[in-house]
Amino acid sequence: QRWERRRPPHASELQALQREWRGTMRSKPSGYLEHRARTFAKLRALTKKPWGSANYQRPSKRIKLYKLRHDFQLSRVQVAIQSLLRKIQETALFRPVLYLLLALVLLILNWRWRGGRGEITALLLSGIGSELSLFIMAPSADYRYSLWLILATFMSAIIMAFDFRQAKATVQQQR
Repeated sequence: QRWERRRPPHASELQALQREWRGTMRSKPSGYLEHRARTFAKLRALTKKPWGSANYQRPSKRIKLYKLRHDFQLSRVQVAIQSLLRKIQETALFRPVLYLLLALVLLILNWRWRGGRGEITALLLSGIGSELSLFIMAPSADYRYSLWLILATFMSAIIMAFDFRQAKATVQQQR
Protein backbone atom coordinates (compact mmCIF):
# COMPACT_ATOMS: atom_id res chain seq x y z
CA GLN A 1 0.00 0.00 0.00
CA ARG A 2 2.81 2.44 0.77
CA TRP A 3 4.23 1.85 -2.71
CA GLU A 4 1.08 2.90 -4.44
CA ARG A 5 0.57 6.46 -5.58
CA ARG A 6 -1.38 8.69 -3.30
CA ARG A 7 -3.08 11.91 -4.17
CA PRO A 8 -1.26 14.99 -2.93
CA PRO A 9 -2.90 16.70 0.05
CA HIS A 10 -5.25 19.56 -0.72
CA ALA A 11 -4.18 23.07 0.36
CA SER A 12 -6.98 23.20 2.94
CA GLU A 13 -5.74 19.91 4.45
CA LEU A 14 -2.23 21.28 4.74
CA GLN A 15 -3.48 24.48 6.37
CA ALA A 16 -5.54 22.51 8.88
CA LEU A 17 -2.51 20.36 9.72
CA GLN A 18 -0.33 23.45 10.19
CA ARG A 19 -2.94 25.05 12.47
CA GLU A 20 -3.18 21.88 14.56
CA TRP A 21 0.59 21.58 14.84
CA ARG A 22 1.03 25.22 15.88
CA GLY A 23 -1.76 24.92 18.43
CA THR A 24 -0.24 21.81 19.93
CA MET A 25 3.20 23.40 20.12
CA ARG A 26 1.79 26.45 21.91
CA SER A 27 -0.30 24.48 24.38
CA LYS A 28 2.23 21.68 25.11
CA PRO A 29 5.79 22.74 24.18
CA SER A 30 7.32 20.17 26.53
CA GLY A 31 5.58 17.36 24.64
CA TYR A 32 7.61 18.06 21.53
CA LEU A 33 10.86 18.12 23.50
CA GLU A 34 9.94 14.81 25.15
CA HIS A 35 9.27 13.30 21.72
CA ARG A 36 12.60 14.57 20.38
CA ALA A 37 14.45 13.23 23.46
CA ARG A 38 12.86 9.77 23.01
CA THR A 39 13.70 9.72 19.29
CA PHE A 40 17.27 10.87 19.98
CA ALA A 41 17.76 8.20 22.68
CA LYS A 42 16.49 5.54 20.31
CA LEU A 43 18.68 6.89 17.51
CA ARG A 44 21.75 6.72 19.74
CA ALA A 45 20.69 3.16 20.68
CA LEU A 46 20.51 4.15 24.34
CA THR A 47 17.28 2.23 24.80
CA LYS A 48 17.22 -1.42 25.88
CA LYS A 49 16.02 -2.83 22.59
CA PRO A 50 17.52 -1.15 19.54
CA TRP A 51 15.76 -1.03 16.23
CA GLY A 52 16.81 -3.16 13.27
CA SER A 53 20.04 -1.40 12.42
CA ALA A 54 21.02 -2.97 9.15
CA ASN A 55 18.61 -2.73 6.27
CA TYR A 56 18.53 -6.02 4.46
CA GLN A 57 14.85 -6.45 3.67
CA ARG A 58 13.77 -8.01 0.41
CA PRO A 59 10.94 -6.65 -1.71
CA SER A 60 7.85 -8.82 -1.77
CA LYS A 61 6.96 -10.98 -4.76
CA ARG A 62 4.24 -8.48 -5.71
CA ILE A 63 6.69 -5.57 -5.71
CA LYS A 64 9.22 -7.53 -7.74
CA LEU A 65 6.77 -8.67 -10.40
CA TYR A 66 4.30 -5.81 -10.73
CA LYS A 67 6.17 -2.69 -9.68
CA LEU A 68 9.74 -3.50 -10.69
CA ARG A 69 8.79 -5.89 -13.49
CA HIS A 70 11.75 -8.04 -12.56
CA ASP A 71 11.64 -11.34 -10.66
CA PHE A 72 15.15 -11.42 -9.26
CA GLN A 73 16.67 -13.81 -6.76
CA LEU A 74 19.41 -12.97 -4.29
CA SER A 75 22.85 -14.41 -5.00
CA ARG A 76 24.71 -16.58 -2.51
CA VAL A 77 26.93 -13.62 -1.66
CA GLN A 78 23.92 -11.41 -0.89
CA VAL A 79 22.35 -14.12 1.27
CA ALA A 80 25.66 -14.54 3.16
CA ILE A 81 25.91 -10.78 3.74
CA GLN A 82 22.33 -10.66 5.03
CA SER A 83 23.06 -13.55 7.38
CA LEU A 84 26.14 -11.76 8.72
CA LEU A 85 24.21 -8.50 9.19
CA ARG A 86 21.48 -10.33 11.11
CA LYS A 87 24.11 -11.70 13.49
CA ILE A 88 26.00 -8.45 14.15
CA GLN A 89 23.27 -5.82 13.99
CA GLU A 90 22.49 -6.12 17.70
CA THR A 91 26.14 -5.77 18.77
CA ALA A 92 27.91 -2.63 19.92
CA LEU A 93 29.14 -2.03 16.36
CA PHE A 94 25.67 -0.79 15.42
CA ARG A 95 25.20 1.48 18.44
CA PRO A 96 25.98 5.07 17.45
CA VAL A 97 26.57 6.07 21.07
CA LEU A 98 29.81 4.04 20.94
CA TYR A 99 31.10 6.20 18.09
CA LEU A 100 29.92 9.40 19.78
CA LEU A 101 31.88 8.52 22.92
CA LEU A 102 34.90 7.43 20.87
CA ALA A 103 34.79 10.71 18.93
CA LEU A 104 34.78 12.67 22.20
CA VAL A 105 37.76 10.66 23.52
CA LEU A 106 39.66 11.19 20.25
CA LEU A 107 38.88 14.91 20.38
CA ILE A 108 40.35 15.15 23.88
CA LEU A 109 43.40 13.06 22.92
CA ASN A 110 43.94 15.15 19.80
CA TRP A 111 43.71 18.36 21.78
CA ARG A 112 46.12 17.17 24.49
CA TRP A 113 48.62 15.68 22.08
CA ARG A 114 50.63 18.50 20.48
CA GLY A 115 47.79 20.99 20.85
CA GLY A 116 45.62 19.18 18.34
CA ARG A 117 45.71 19.03 14.56
CA GLY A 118 43.17 21.36 13.04
CA GLU A 119 41.88 18.94 10.40
CA ILE A 120 41.30 16.17 12.96
CA THR A 121 39.53 18.60 15.26
CA ALA A 122 37.36 19.83 12.38
CA LEU A 123 36.55 16.28 11.28
CA LEU A 124 35.57 15.14 14.76
CA LEU A 125 33.56 18.29 15.49
CA SER A 126 31.69 17.89 12.21
CA GLY A 127 30.76 14.31 13.13
CA ILE A 128 29.73 15.25 16.66
CA GLY A 129 27.86 18.32 15.41
CA SER A 130 25.95 16.37 12.79
CA GLU A 131 24.99 13.81 15.42
CA LEU A 132 23.81 16.44 17.90
CA SER A 133 21.79 18.18 15.18
CA LEU A 134 19.72 15.00 14.92
CA PHE A 135 18.06 15.92 18.21
CA ILE A 136 16.12 18.53 16.26
CA MET A 137 16.11 17.21 12.71
CA ALA A 138 15.97 13.39 12.63
CA PRO A 139 12.54 12.31 11.42
CA SER A 140 13.03 8.79 12.76
CA ALA A 141 15.55 6.64 14.59
CA ASP A 142 17.41 5.22 11.60
CA TYR A 143 21.02 4.08 11.80
CA ARG A 144 21.79 5.74 8.47
CA TYR A 145 21.61 9.19 10.06
CA SER A 146 24.74 8.38 12.12
CA LEU A 147 26.96 7.28 9.25
CA TRP A 148 28.87 10.57 9.04
CA LEU A 149 29.75 10.43 12.74
CA ILE A 150 30.98 6.85 12.30
CA LEU A 151 33.02 7.67 9.21
CA ALA A 152 34.51 10.83 10.75
CA THR A 153 35.46 8.88 13.89
CA PHE A 154 37.15 6.10 11.91
CA MET A 155 39.04 8.53 9.66
CA SER A 156 40.23 10.54 12.67
CA ALA A 157 41.38 7.40 14.50
CA ILE A 158 43.35 6.24 11.45
CA ILE A 159 45.01 9.65 10.94
CA MET A 160 45.88 9.87 14.65
CA ALA A 161 47.33 6.34 14.61
CA PHE A 162 49.56 7.18 11.66
CA ASP A 163 50.63 10.45 13.31
CA PHE A 164 51.46 8.62 16.53
CA ARG A 165 53.44 5.99 14.64
CA GLN A 166 55.35 8.67 12.72
CA ALA A 167 56.11 10.62 15.92
CA LYS A 168 57.35 7.45 17.59
CA ALA A 169 59.62 6.67 14.64
CA THR A 170 61.00 10.22 14.70
CA VAL A 171 61.80 9.97 18.42
CA GLN A 172 63.58 6.64 17.87
CA GLN A 173 65.66 8.10 15.02
CA GLN A 174 66.76 11.04 17.20
CA ARG A 175 68.22 8.66 19.80
